[in-house]
Amino acid sequence: MNWQTFLVIAHIIGTSLGVGGVTLSDLYFFKILKRGKISEDTLGLLKTISFAIWIGLIILTLSGFGFLILLRLTKPELGVLYSPKLWAKLGIVAIVLFNGLIMHWKVFPLLESNVGKSLNSPEFSKKAWMAFTTGAVSFVSWYSALILGAWRTDFSFLTISTAYLTLVAGAIIIINIVGYYLIKKSAKI
Repeated sequence: MNWQTFLVIAHIIGTSLGVGGVTLSDLYFFKILKRGKISEDTLGLLKTISFAIWIGLIILTLSGFGFLILLRLTKPELGVLYSPKLWAKLGIVAIVLFNGLIMHWKVFPLLESNVGKSLNSPEFSKKAWMAFTTGAVSFVSWYSALILGAWRTDFSFLTISTAYLTLVAGAIIIINIVGYYLIKKSAKI
């Protein structure tokens, strides 16, 4: 196996862990909201999925830098460092990293403090926007990185960034509306 093949496989594994993990965690979180309570087991599962996402991010980042080094050594004439798509992907990965840190510093402690309690409580409802917003940013970011990696058409950095930020803003609004609706609905059950 050559380095190119190794890096492609690693990149696919990292992306799969990240995209798959963020999809599962978001679906599972909505199930928690519908139930109206979070248990210790449920929180443990979310943390396990989060760990898989972090592993995916590390693999994705290392293989991505491996690609850059390999291209720079074997095909310096390509000028890959000047690709708007590359810079957009790097920006999105930086957002994934920062967003993940916020989740671990703010969202997981919020969930831990509400284990066994109704999620319709004023304490959770007041801070739930953080969980909804970080979940939306994570979902859109991972899928955007996946699509940019697979897309073979070049767009300008401005076009990619505008599309990405529009999707993030739309997802944040929709997820917050749906999330608060589910919290209110679970209180009536």
